[in-house]
Amino acid sequence: MNHGNNNSYRGNRRLSYDINSDEHSYRLLGFNDVLPSQRQELFLQKVAFCKIIIPFGDRSNSESKFHKTAYLEELCNYITASGVITESIYSDVFSMIRINIFRPLPVRHAGEIEYDATEDAPLCDPRWEHLELVYQFFLRFVDSPEFNADLGKGHLTLEFVEQMLVLFDSEDSRERDYLKTILHRIYAKFVLYRAPIRNKMAHIFCTYIYETQRHNGIADLLELLGSIIQGFMLPLKQPHIDFAQRILVPLFKGRTFPEYCDQLLYCICLFLRKEPRLLNMVTRGLVRAWPKHDSDKCLLFIKVVGDLISVFPDNLSLWRLLSRCLSDPHIMIADKALALLEQFQDIIRTYPEDICPLLIPPLLSNRHHWNSDIAQISQKRLAMLSEIDLDQIPVLRQNDKTT
Repeated sequence: MNHGNNNSYRGNRRLSYDINSDEHSYRLLGFNDVLPSQRQELFLQKVAFCKIIIPFGDRSNSESKFHKTAYLEELCNYITASGVITESIYSDVFSMIRINIFRPLPVRHAGEIEYDATEDAPLCDPRWEHLELVYQFFLRFVDSPEFNADLGKGHLTLEFVEQMLVLFDSEDSRERDYLKTILHRIYAKFVLYRAPIRNKMAHIFCTYIYETQRHNGIADLLELLGSIIQGFMLPLKQPHIDFAQRILVPLFKGRTFPEYCDQLLYCICLFLRKEPRLLNMVTRGLVRAWPKHDSDKCLLFIKVVGDLISVFPDNLSLWRLLSRCLSDPHIMIADKALALLEQFQDIIRTYPEDICPLLIPPLLSNRHHWNSDIAQISQKRLAMLSEIDLDQIPVLRQNDKTT
C-alpha cells in the first residue's frame, strides 16, 4: 500500500490506529461515538487514512479497502454538516484529494484497437469504488456554502486545476462528469482562475485539432464551456470572439466530430445569440470543413445547418449550403436535405423571393436523379413551393429547358 503523506496522521490512540500496521486491529470510531470536541480530530484522522492508495488486485488488502470505503462514505456525509469546514482542514483535505485523483490514467496496451466511444467499453480505473467517493467528497466540499475560496486558493492552486483538466482525457464518462461539475463550481467561485481555465481548455482543443485528433473529453469540455459562455457579458470581449473563431469553428474539422456535434453547436449558438454578426464566420468555417467523402459526417453537417436556420431563418449563406445538398447523389444526404424543406415551410413562405431561387434549380435537376424516390420527393417539394410562389416556377422551368 502507498501511504502517501503520513505526516498528517494525528490524534490520540483511542481515536486512531497504528499506521505502520498492515492489519489494523481496530476501526476508527464513528462521528456520533465521540464527543463534539473530538470530531474534527477524528475527521482529520479519517482524511489521513484515505490518503492510502490501496491496490484493488490484491485480496490481502480487503480489510483496508473496506475501511477506506467506509471512511470516505462517512466523510461525504459529515462534510455537509454545519461548522465542519474550518481553516485547519483545507491543507489535509486537498492533500487527500490530490493523492487520490492525480494519477496516470489507464492506458491501452500497444497493438490494441484505438478506443471508440460509440462502440468500445471504456477502460475504467480498478480503484473507481474509492475514486468516486473522493470525487463526491470533493464536490460536496467546494459546493458547501461554508467553503471559503480565499482559504482554498492556497491549496486549490492553478496547477491543481490544470491537472484536473488533464483528467478529462479519461475514458470513463463517470469521472468526466464529476470533473465537469466540480470545475464549474471552481470557475464560479475562483474569479481569478477563469481566464487561465479558458486558456487551458483552448490548449486542449488546439492540441486535439492540430496534433492528436483524439481526446476522450471534448464533448464534456464543450458542455462545461457552454455554461461559461452563458455568463459572458455584452458586448463580447475580443478574447471571447477570438476563442470562437480560432478554437470553436475549427472543431468542425475534428475527426471525432460526431461525438461532440451537439455540444459544439450549443456553444456556437450561444455565441451567435450574443453576437449575431459572427454567423458569417461560422458559415465560412462550415464551408471549409464540409466533408466530401464522409456521408455520415455530412448528415451531421446538414443537421447543424438546419439547426442554425431555425435560429437565423433569413441567412442566405445557410440556405445555399442546404440547397447544394438537395441534389446530392447520396440518397441519405439528399433525403435529409429534402426533409428539412418540409420542416421549414413557414420560413420559406416568409422569405420566398430570397429562398426559392436557391431551392428550385437543384429540385428541378432531381427529375433526373438516379434514385426514383429522391425524384418523387423533389417533385413534391416543387409542388409545395408552387403554392408559395406561383410565378417563380414557370420562369425557372423555362430557363431549365433552354439551357
